[in-house]
Amino acid sequence: MISRRNFTIGACLLPFAARAEVLDAGGQPVIPRGAGTIISLGPDISEIIFALGAGDRVVARDESSRYPAALAALPSLGQRRALSPEGVMSVSADLIIAAEDIGPIDVVALLQGQFIPFVTVPRDFSLAGILRKVEIIAAALDRVAEGEALSAAIAADYTAAEALSADIPLEARPRTAFFHGLLRYSAAGRNTAAGEIMRAAGALNIFADHDGYLQASPELILERDPAYVILMPDDHGGPRAQDVFALPAFQATTAARNGALIVLEDNLMIGFGPRTAGQIRRVADVLHGA
Repeated sequence: MISRRNFTIGACLLPFAARAEVLDAGGQPVIPRGAGTIISLGPDISEIIFALGAGDRVVARDESSRYPAALAALPSLGQRRALSPEGVMSVSADLIIAAEDIGPIDVVALLQGQFIPFVTVPRDFSLAGILRKVEIIAAALDRVAEGEALSAAIAADYTAAEALSADIPLEARPRTAFFHGLLRYSAAGRNTAAGEIMRAAGALNIFADHDGYLQASPELILERDPAYVILMPDDHGGPRAQDVFALPAFQATTAARNGALIVLEDNLMIGFGPRTAGQIRRVADVLHGA
Protein backbone atom coordinates (compact mmCIF):
# COMPACT_ATOMS: atom_id res chain seq x y z
CA MET A 1 0.00 0.00 0.00
CA ILE A 2 1.40 3.38 -0.99
CA SER A 3 1.18 5.87 1.86
CA ARG A 4 0.21 9.44 1.10
CA ARG A 5 0.30 12.63 3.13
CA ASN A 6 -2.08 15.53 2.79
CA PHE A 7 -0.53 18.86 1.87
CA THR A 8 -1.72 22.40 1.56
CA ILE A 9 0.14 24.81 -0.68
CA GLY A 10 1.26 26.82 2.32
CA ALA A 11 2.61 23.73 4.06
CA CYS A 12 4.45 22.69 0.91
CA LEU A 13 6.33 25.96 0.86
CA LEU A 14 7.63 25.66 4.41
CA PRO A 15 11.42 25.22 4.48
CA PHE A 16 12.19 21.53 4.07
CA ALA A 17 14.43 21.54 7.13
CA ALA A 18 11.50 22.74 9.30
CA ARG A 19 9.36 19.72 8.42
CA ALA A 20 9.27 16.19 9.68
CA GLU A 21 11.41 13.50 8.11
CA VAL A 22 10.79 13.27 4.37
CA LEU A 23 9.12 10.03 3.29
CA ASP A 24 8.92 8.73 -0.25
CA ALA A 25 5.79 7.42 -1.96
CA GLY A 26 6.24 4.06 -0.27
CA GLY A 27 6.48 5.63 3.18
CA GLN A 28 10.21 5.03 3.44
CA PRO A 29 12.56 7.67 4.91
CA VAL A 30 14.52 9.51 2.24
CA ILE A 31 18.25 9.44 2.98
CA PRO A 32 20.23 12.37 1.49
CA ARG A 33 22.94 11.36 -0.99
CA GLY A 34 24.91 14.33 -2.23
CA ALA A 35 27.01 12.28 -4.62
CA GLY A 36 26.77 9.17 -6.75
CA THR A 37 25.09 8.19 -10.01
CA ILE A 38 21.33 7.99 -10.59
CA ILE A 39 18.88 6.01 -12.69
CA SER A 40 15.81 8.18 -13.30
CA LEU A 41 12.53 6.47 -14.14
CA GLY A 42 9.85 9.03 -14.98
CA PRO A 43 9.85 12.16 -17.16
CA ASP A 44 8.88 14.55 -14.35
CA ILE A 45 11.52 12.98 -12.11
CA SER A 46 14.23 13.46 -14.71
CA GLU A 47 13.18 17.05 -15.31
CA ILE A 48 13.22 17.84 -11.59
CA ILE A 49 16.67 16.28 -11.14
CA PHE A 50 18.03 18.54 -13.87
CA ALA A 51 16.18 21.57 -12.50
CA LEU A 52 17.88 20.94 -9.15
CA GLY A 53 21.27 21.04 -10.85
CA ALA A 54 22.05 17.33 -10.53
CA GLY A 55 21.57 16.28 -14.15
CA ASP A 56 25.22 15.30 -14.47
CA ARG A 57 24.61 12.46 -12.03
CA VAL A 58 21.97 10.75 -14.20
CA VAL A 59 23.39 7.75 -16.08
CA ALA A 60 20.20 6.12 -17.46
CA ARG A 61 16.53 6.98 -17.94
CA ASP A 62 13.20 5.58 -19.00
CA GLU A 63 11.95 6.02 -22.57
CA SER A 64 9.59 8.89 -21.71
CA SER A 65 12.35 11.02 -20.13
CA ARG A 66 13.25 13.27 -23.06
CA TYR A 67 13.54 16.71 -21.48
CA PRO A 68 15.96 18.37 -21.19
CA ALA A 69 17.73 17.49 -24.42
CA ALA A 70 20.81 16.20 -22.58
CA LEU A 71 18.82 13.07 -21.66
CA ALA A 72 18.88 11.92 -25.29
CA ALA A 73 22.55 10.98 -24.93
CA LEU A 74 21.83 8.63 -22.02
CA PRO A 75 20.82 4.97 -22.37
CA SER A 76 17.09 4.31 -22.28
CA LEU A 77 15.81 1.40 -20.19
CA GLY A 78 12.51 1.25 -22.02
CA GLN A 79 9.00 1.97 -20.82
CA ARG A 80 8.91 2.49 -17.07
CA ARG A 81 5.91 0.16 -16.68
CA ALA A 82 7.61 -2.62 -18.65
CA LEU A 83 11.13 -2.69 -17.23
CA SER A 84 13.43 -5.67 -17.52
CA PRO A 85 15.68 -6.44 -14.53
CA GLU A 86 18.58 -7.18 -16.85
CA GLY A 87 18.28 -3.77 -18.47
CA VAL A 88 18.22 -1.86 -15.21
CA MET A 89 20.95 -3.92 -13.58
CA SER A 90 23.20 -3.54 -16.63
CA VAL A 91 23.69 0.08 -15.57
CA SER A 92 25.93 0.71 -12.59
CA ALA A 93 24.20 3.26 -10.38
CA ASP A 94 24.20 4.35 -6.75
CA LEU A 95 20.55 5.40 -6.58
CA ILE A 96 17.26 4.72 -8.40
CA ILE A 97 14.61 7.44 -8.29
CA ALA A 98 11.41 6.09 -9.78
CA ALA A 99 7.76 6.97 -10.26
CA GLU A 100 5.58 4.84 -8.00
CA ASP A 101 3.81 3.34 -11.03
CA ILE A 102 6.87 1.62 -12.50
CA GLY A 103 6.55 -2.07 -13.19
CA PRO A 104 6.04 -4.94 -13.55
CA ILE A 105 5.64 -5.57 -9.81
CA ASP A 106 7.91 -8.61 -9.78
CA VAL A 107 10.69 -6.65 -11.50
CA VAL A 108 10.37 -3.82 -8.97
CA ALA A 109 10.62 -6.32 -6.10
CA LEU A 110 13.71 -7.86 -7.68
CA LEU A 111 15.38 -4.48 -8.12
CA GLN A 112 14.62 -3.44 -4.56
CA GLY A 113 16.18 -6.71 -3.41
CA GLN A 114 19.48 -5.77 -5.04
CA PHE A 115 20.13 -3.33 -2.17
CA ILE A 116 20.51 -0.35 -4.48
CA PRO A 117 18.97 2.67 -2.72
CA PHE A 118 15.51 3.06 -4.21
CA VAL A 119 13.36 6.19 -3.82
CA THR A 120 9.78 6.24 -5.11
CA VAL A 121 8.00 9.44 -6.15
CA PRO A 122 4.19 9.78 -6.00
CA ARG A 123 1.90 9.84 -9.00
CA ASP A 124 -0.13 12.91 -8.09
CA PHE A 125 -1.72 15.30 -10.56
CA SER A 126 -1.95 18.48 -8.52
CA LEU A 127 0.23 21.42 -7.53
CA ALA A 128 0.73 19.86 -4.12
CA GLY A 129 1.77 16.67 -5.90
CA ILE A 130 4.44 18.46 -7.93
CA LEU A 131 5.80 20.13 -4.82
CA ARG A 132 5.95 16.84 -2.97
CA LYS A 133 7.91 15.35 -5.87
CA VAL A 134 10.40 18.21 -5.60
CA GLU A 135 10.62 17.75 -1.82
CA ILE A 136 11.38 14.03 -2.10
CA ILE A 137 13.88 14.37 -4.94
CA ALA A 138 15.64 17.36 -3.37
CA ALA A 139 15.93 15.44 -0.09
CA ALA A 140 17.32 12.38 -1.89
CA LEU A 141 19.91 14.48 -3.72
CA ASP A 142 20.80 16.54 -0.64
CA ARG A 143 19.79 19.72 -2.46
CA VAL A 144 17.30 21.15 0.01
CA ALA A 145 17.98 24.84 -0.72
CA GLU A 146 17.65 24.27 -4.46
CA GLY A 147 14.40 22.38 -3.80
CA GLU A 148 12.97 25.25 -1.80
CA ALA A 149 13.72 27.71 -4.59
CA LEU A 150 12.31 25.42 -7.27
CA SER A 151 9.13 24.77 -5.25
CA ALA A 152 8.52 28.50 -4.78
CA ALA A 153 8.94 29.16 -8.51
CA ILE A 154 6.68 26.26 -9.51
CA ALA A 155 3.95 27.26 -7.04
CA ALA A 156 3.90 30.87 -8.25
CA ASP A 157 3.87 29.86 -11.92
CA TYR A 158 1.15 27.22 -11.50
CA THR A 159 -1.10 29.47 -9.41
CA ALA A 160 -0.84 32.27 -11.96
CA ALA A 161 -1.59 29.89 -14.86
CA GLU A 162 -4.62 28.39 -13.13
CA ALA A 163 -5.95 31.85 -12.28
CA LEU A 164 -6.25 32.71 -15.98
CA SER A 165 -9.38 30.58 -16.34
CA ALA A 166 -10.57 30.22 -12.76
CA ASP A 167 -13.55 32.54 -13.16
CA ILE A 168 -14.99 30.87 -16.26
CA PRO A 169 -18.32 29.27 -15.26
CA LEU A 170 -18.85 25.59 -15.95
CA GLU A 171 -21.48 26.21 -18.62
CA ALA A 172 -19.09 28.44 -20.57
CA ARG A 173 -16.21 25.97 -20.60
CA PRO A 174 -15.68 24.34 -24.01
CA ARG A 175 -16.20 20.58 -24.26
CA THR A 176 -12.74 19.14 -24.66
CA ALA A 177 -11.17 15.69 -24.96
CA PHE A 178 -7.58 14.48 -24.77
CA PHE A 179 -6.65 11.22 -26.49
CA HIS A 180 -3.39 9.45 -25.71
CA GLY A 181 -3.78 7.58 -28.97
CA LEU A 182 -6.28 7.14 -31.77
CA LEU A 183 -5.93 3.44 -32.43
CA ARG A 184 -8.07 2.62 -29.41
CA TYR A 185 -9.31 6.14 -28.66
CA SER A 186 -7.63 6.15 -25.26
CA ALA A 187 -9.24 9.16 -23.59
CA ALA A 188 -8.23 10.94 -20.39
CA GLY A 189 -10.77 11.01 -17.58
CA ARG A 190 -10.35 12.44 -14.10
CA ASN A 191 -7.25 11.69 -11.99
CA THR A 192 -5.00 11.99 -15.01
CA ALA A 193 -2.41 14.62 -15.89
CA ALA A 194 -4.33 15.60 -19.02
CA GLY A 195 -7.60 15.79 -17.11
CA GLU A 196 -6.12 18.12 -14.51
CA ILE A 197 -4.47 20.31 -17.16
CA MET A 198 -7.78 20.64 -19.01
CA ARG A 199 -9.59 21.56 -15.79
CA ALA A 200 -6.96 24.13 -14.79
CA ALA A 201 -7.07 25.63 -18.30
CA GLY A 202 -10.82 26.20 -18.16
CA ALA A 203 -11.94 23.25 -20.28
CA LEU A 204 -14.85 20.91 -19.64
CA ASN A 205 -13.40 17.40 -19.94
CA ILE A 206 -16.16 15.39 -21.59
CA PHE A 207 -14.84 12.19 -19.98
CA ALA A 208 -14.43 13.56 -16.45
CA ASP A 209 -17.04 11.09 -15.20
CA HIS A 210 -14.52 8.28 -15.80
CA ASP A 211 -11.54 7.59 -13.56
CA GLY A 212 -8.19 7.34 -15.32
CA TYR A 213 -8.07 6.47 -19.01
CA LEU A 214 -10.87 4.76 -20.88
CA GLN A 215 -11.22 3.22 -24.30
CA ALA A 216 -13.89 5.47 -25.77
CA SER A 217 -16.04 4.01 -28.50
CA PRO A 218 -16.73 6.09 -31.64
CA GLU A 219 -20.37 6.17 -30.54
CA LEU A 220 -19.45 7.60 -27.14
CA ILE A 221 -17.20 10.24 -28.70
CA LEU A 222 -19.98 11.35 -31.03
CA GLU A 223 -22.46 11.38 -28.16
CA ARG A 224 -20.18 13.54 -25.98
CA ASP A 225 -19.41 15.76 -29.03
CA PRO A 226 -16.08 17.46 -28.21
CA ALA A 227 -15.65 21.05 -29.37
CA TYR A 228 -11.85 20.65 -29.06
CA VAL A 229 -9.65 17.58 -29.44
CA ILE A 230 -6.17 17.55 -27.89
CA LEU A 231 -3.46 15.15 -29.09
CA MET A 232 0.27 14.73 -28.60
CA PRO A 233 2.62 15.20 -31.58
CA ASP A 234 3.49 12.11 -33.60
CA ASP A 235 7.11 13.14 -34.36
CA HIS A 236 6.26 13.38 -38.06
CA GLY A 237 4.77 16.87 -38.16
CA GLY A 238 1.31 15.70 -37.20
CA PRO A 239 -1.27 14.65 -36.44
CA ARG A 240 -3.09 16.86 -38.93
CA ALA A 241 -6.64 18.07 -38.49
CA GLN A 242 -7.75 16.79 -41.89
CA ASP A 243 -6.60 13.28 -41.01
CA VAL A 244 -7.99 13.21 -37.48
CA PHE A 245 -11.38 14.61 -38.44
CA ALA A 246 -11.68 12.21 -41.36
CA LEU A 247 -12.01 9.38 -38.82
CA PRO A 248 -15.62 8.23 -38.34
CA ALA A 249 -15.42 8.86 -34.59
CA PHE A 250 -14.88 12.58 -35.18
CA GLN A 251 -16.50 13.42 -38.52
CA ALA A 252 -19.77 14.67 -37.04
CA THR A 253 -18.32 16.46 -33.99
CA THR A 254 -18.27 20.17 -33.33
CA ALA A 255 -14.47 19.95 -33.28
CA ALA A 256 -14.46 18.57 -36.83
CA ARG A 257 -16.77 21.30 -38.11
CA ASN A 258 -14.46 23.96 -36.70
CA GLY A 259 -11.15 22.18 -37.33
CA ALA A 260 -10.45 22.52 -33.62
CA LEU A 261 -7.47 20.23 -33.10
CA ILE A 262 -4.85 21.15 -30.50
CA VAL A 263 -1.45 19.46 -30.86
CA LEU A 264 0.87 20.34 -27.99
CA GLU A 265 4.55 19.77 -27.48
CA ASP A 266 6.16 16.47 -26.41
CA ASN A 267 4.66 14.54 -23.48
CA LEU A 268 3.56 17.40 -21.25
CA MET A 269 -0.06 16.23 -21.27
CA ILE A 270 0.87 12.93 -19.61
CA GLY A 271 3.37 14.16 -17.03
CA PHE A 272 3.09 16.57 -14.14
CA GLY A 273 6.17 18.59 -13.28
CA PRO A 274 7.93 21.96 -13.49
CA ARG A 275 6.60 22.78 -16.98
CA THR A 276 2.95 21.90 -16.34
CA ALA A 277 2.00 25.53 -15.72
CA GLY A 278 3.22 26.40 -19.21
CA GLN A 279 1.03 23.67 -20.67
CA ILE A 280 -1.98 25.01 -18.79
CA ARG A 281 -1.31 28.42 -20.31
CA ARG A 282 -1.03 27.01 -23.82
CA VAL A 283 -4.34 25.16 -23.55
CA ALA A 284 -6.04 28.19 -22.00
CA ASP A 285 -4.69 30.41 -24.75
CA VAL A 286 -6.22 28.21 -27.46
CA LEU A 287 -9.53 27.82 -25.65
CA HIS A 288 -10.01 31.35 -24.37
CA GLY A 289 -7.29 33.57 -25.80
CA ALA A 290 -5.98 33.89 -22.26
